[in-house]
Amino acid sequence: MILRVLIMAMASVVVAACGLCGNDPLNIARSPNGRWEAVTFLRGCSAITGFSTNVSIFPVGGHPPAGAGNLLSVEGKYPFAVEWEGDSRLLIRGAPGVKPKDLVQKFENIAVAYGER
Repeated sequence: MILRVLIMAMASVVVAACGLCGNDPLNIARSPNGRWEAVTFLRGCSAITGFSTNVSIFPVGGHPPAGAGNLLSVEGKYPFAVEWEGDSRLLIRGAPGVKPKDLVQKFENIAVAYGER
């Protein structure tokens, strides 16, 4: 019985912690055709996990994803910038030496490229 109570208590803490994350937008760039927005933002979940720098893309009039970036996420605070190179190409520029893992290279009909500043 005590083990069961402890497991339920730990599960409650994990579920509660998941709701403590927040996204702080840094900059937003709208595509030339006005259909898409790309946003760079800091995501923080707790003092223990720290921050991550993220980039997401979403339709104009919609809402950015509530979680981590849908194009990239890198642990730590880094100066990323987004720049549209036409209606269907987005360039993400990051700090020298910062290599994003899991960079999405295509989102719907939009090609995504990464370069250093």
